[in-house]
Amino acid sequence: MPLINMIGYSLPNPDNSSVSASNRVENTIIFASTCKKYFYPSHSTPHLLVANFRNPGAYLLNDRQISTNDKSFYFLNPGDKLEINFRHNLPTDTFLILFNNNFITEVTNTCQSTTNRLLERPFEINNTEFRTPSVPFFFNSAILRCFNSIKANGMDDLFNPDCLLSDLVVEFLKLRHETIPEIEKINAKRKSTREELYRRITLAKLYMEENALLPLTIDQIAIVACLNKFHFLKVFKDMYGITPHQFLINKKLEKSLVLLKSGNFSIGEICQLVGFESLGTFTNLFKRRYGQSPSKFY
Repeated sequence: MPLINMIGYSLPNPDNSSVSASNRVENTIIFASTCKKYFYPSHSTPHLLVANFRNPGAYLLNDRQISTNDKSFYFLNPGDKLEINFRHNLPTDTFLILFNNNFITEVTNTCQSTTNRLLERPFEINNTEFRTPSVPFFFNSAILRCFNSIKANGMDDLFNPDCLLSDLVVEFLKLRHETIPEIEKINAKRKSTREELYRRITLAKLYMEENALLPLTIDQIAIVACLNKFHFLKVFKDMYGITPHQFLINKKLEKSLVLLKSGNFSIGEICQLVGFESLGTFTNLFKRRYGQSPSKFY
């Protein structure tokens, strides 16, 4: 596996926009903190992980507007077209990780091969094409640990990040494996249509998670997804097996459980805080979800 040839702490110079999608690209980590506008013209990428923290990053991926934030990231394929355009003078932490294609292939082969095959043919490489849907992937604890380890150890002269990058790819492969079936649940003939619908529905789902305690309407959420209300309802249920209303109720109940365990609020106060108008309705829904009344946790 190739070693990293660079760890950078500033965004690439737009005057040198010649990133290649070939196998010759070596693993490169860029972690840059900026507070200014930034533009990098459209270019062909290698395998590339794109993430932003503190404030969202704005991009044009294969002629579609996307953004990343502290909840989600993108993993691009060789040959994807990416334009970076940070339009505001906002503090932003940007993670760009360029992967050598052979590195990705070797890690993927290791994950997909049996132990016996790896013992019998340790140096065999299966050049199966690795393609990733052009959709947002959502951080989990394992991937965040990889990011934090890379960030924490990057300044160490003895740091050899191959193992950490390998761990990151392994965890991403697990996430990718979980995400693809969700995309395939969407009833659309074209792959690009399924991916676009998935992107819009997950953005709406994230909006609901962040605003679950507000009196949201389906019309408001559908606008976030840029979808017809009834189309949004159908696709959401196809993907998650519940309606958006049921999803919001579950989020309110999850929040109420946390508040109950904190011991800082009465049951009546929690009922109001999470947005239930009726204490009886709240109690019945809570008992149905957790098998016990709220008073058992208070």
